[in-house]
Amino acid sequence: MNVCGRLSGRGESVSAVFRLDTSFGGGKTHGLIALIHAAAGMKGVTNVAEFLDPSLVPNRSVRVAAFDGENADPANGRPMGEGVRAHTPWGEIAYQLAGKAGYEIVRRSDEQRIAPGADTIKELFGSDPVLVVLDELGEYLRRVQGMGGRDQLTAFLKALLTAVESTPNAAVVYTLAVRSDGKGIDAFADENEFLASAMSELESVSGRKATNLNPTRDDET
Repeated sequence: MNVCGRLSGRGESVSAVFRLDTSFGGGKTHGLIALIHAAAGMKGVTNVAEFLDPSLVPNRSVRVAAFDGENADPANGRPMGEGVRAHTPWGEIAYQLAGKAGYEIVRRSDEQRIAPGADTIKELFGSDPVLVVLDELGEYLRRVQGMGGRDQLTAFLKALLTAVESTPNAAVVYTLAVRSDGKGIDAFADENEFLASAMSELESVSGRKATNLNPTRDDET
């Protein structure tokens, strides 16, 4: 509801950044999948009101980009289509938002593993509402430890948040497997704790706090 309100411009939430925190197996990825269906207009769903205020369902096309750190391939590149292999989150997101032309905008950043700036990311958005989803960032960070990964991922997240916050009808949703006290709870605990700390610092610098959401209650987990 919060995210769709942002995308449609008809909600009360002023936040552009949303963070899902749950324990392992707590429904983060399923929540993201449901969100992407909602952003696409809930097509084929006859009982929309059971899940979401129908007035908040976006009635315009929403550009959606989803990065899954579990399936990323920073060394070899992940095949995206049209001969494009993306090595970084920004490479994958650029292609998903704007196709091959979008990837060409960040090709050098992707090949050199150097995060693009906020204005470059904003260029990819176009005039449509935009939803960027980031899942399993801790696992991706583990894979790029020896490639300057921490610094560049942090720089990218800062640029992404800046671009999204300054764009109407744009939102970013990311997941972290951490407890409410910021402690990691899965095999990538160190990486998730680093990301939790880094995101808190970025939010402090920008003066805008992410909206924290938990898709499942403890008893449901």
